[in-house]
Amino acid sequence: GLDLAQESRFVMVASEAEADAFPIEDDQQEPLVASQHFDLLSLIEDEILLSIPLIPKHPESACQPHASSFGEGGEAAEASEKPQNPFNILKNMKKN
Repeated sequence: GLDLAQESRFVMVASEAEADAFPIEDDQQEPLVASQHFDLLSLIEDEILLSIPLIPKHPESACQPHASSFGEGGEAAEASEKPQNPFNILKNMKKN
């Protein structure tokens, strides 16, 4: 599962103009325009969606590296040491 912990602080303002005038530098509070029909559920949903990481992550302990250091890797490293020439096939066809 994904553990989410989000703390948000909002300041109720009377108008859009007052919200636009709210200082951008204030990272602690966000202005909300007060209205008779306030959708709290939508606000909570938006905050949850914004707190979800964009890229899925897993704990480092869940990774099992294929090699302990660069240069070690078993068969994959051996295969990369001997690059194959794609023209060898054509050379063999020309001989026949």
